[in-house]
Amino acid sequence: MNENSPDLPDKKSRAVLLASVLVSLFWIAGMTLNVYRFAAVGAVFEALWLPGIMLICLLTGWTFLYWKKDLFCLRSLHLYAWLLLIGTILYTAIVMG
Repeated sequence: MNENSPDLPDKKSRAVLLASVLVSLFWIAGMTLNVYRFAAVGAVFEALWLPGIMLICLLTGWTFLYWKKDLFCLRSLHLYAWLLLIGTILYTAIVMG
């Protein structure tokens, strides 16, 4: 949280939450939709899967560390980003079997 106003999240927290939402949408869409129906969409998905794996791993650790830095505050956006990423990882693990 921002030290000047503890009630409002700072820009970094919002950016991390947005990145977490986008990465989660990428993985959930990749698991539930037929991305290879159109060749161009399949090519884009193939080009982005490795950066997607790196992002989901790095963001999970990063959001937990920043949530720890926020003293495990339940109003921290880092908590919600972390929960979203953990849920996405669990979902993809269950779908992939």
